[in-house]
Amino acid sequence: MRTDSMVRDILLFLGLILVVLFYQTLGVDVVNIGLARPDLIIIIIVWLTLTRDLTWGVAFGFGAGILLDSQSPQFLGLGAFLKVFAAIAVFLISHRVRTESLVIRIGLVAGVVTAHDILYFLVVYSFDPHLELITLLNMIIPSALYTSLVAAGVLYLSERQLTIRFES
Repeated sequence: MRTDSMVRDILLFLGLILVVLFYQTLGVDVVNIGLARPDLIIIIIVWLTLTRDLTWGVAFGFGAGILLDSQSPQFLGLGAFLKVFAAIAVFLISHRVRTESLVIRIGLVAGVVTAHDILYFLVVYSFDPHLELITLLNMIIPSALYTSLVAAGVLYLSERQLTIRFES
């Protein structure tokens, strides 16, 4: 039985990495609204950390971060570091705050996306506060709200464990 569970976990992990890879290469331009885009990786990191364990969130964050960072070698490792940091933050917050409520989880996603993007753009813009403020208002806050809406649907469906069943 333990081997079946381990194989299922590995397939889930690889499936999530493939979903993220597909989304980042083909789907991200389709779902953008202006400069706002949902951060599917952060949603999955929060979901994995809350439902599985810190190890899942860190491993997924690192793997997805390295995959995305390989597109721009100038900041190689920054995305992976921030995604691992996000998983650790979610884990620590979940031990201090009751995260059973869907509203709390959505707020957690919004906070993590906002913190992740602020830290990322601080490094990208070489700590220029003027560019950071413009980016915060035009991109980071709308992306956090958009990601929260997407997370509401994803987390609701995962709580209800809704599946599509085909009748024969």
